Amino acid sequence: MGDLEAELLAWSTKREPWQQDLLRRIAAGEVLSTIDFRRYTNEVESQQFAVKSPWIKAPAPAPGMTLIALDEAHLQSTSADLPPVTVVTSLGVV
Repeated sequence: MGDLEAELLAWSTKREPWQQDLLRRIAAGEVLSTIDFRRYTNEVESQQFAVKSPWIKAPAPAPGMTLIALDEAHLQSTSADLPPVTVVTSLGVV
C-alpha cells in the first residue's frame, strides 16, 4: 500500500460512518442508486436532528442500511488495466 492509500485510510477514520461507507463503495466502483442516496441523506438528517434539536425525534434509520468502513482491502482491487472510478452527481440548481 502506498502513501496515498495510507493517507486516505487515516483521513477516512476521522469521517462519519456514512462517509466511510460511501468512500468504500466509491473505491469499489459501485454504482449508487437514488435509494442509496436517500439512505445516506437519512443518516445525515438523523445526526443533524440529534445535534441541533435533541427534543426532535430523529428519523428512523433506513432499513437495510449497513455501514462498513473503508479499509486497506477495499483499496487493493485497483488495476492499471481498468478504467478509473468516475463519480458523477447532479447538484441541481446552483
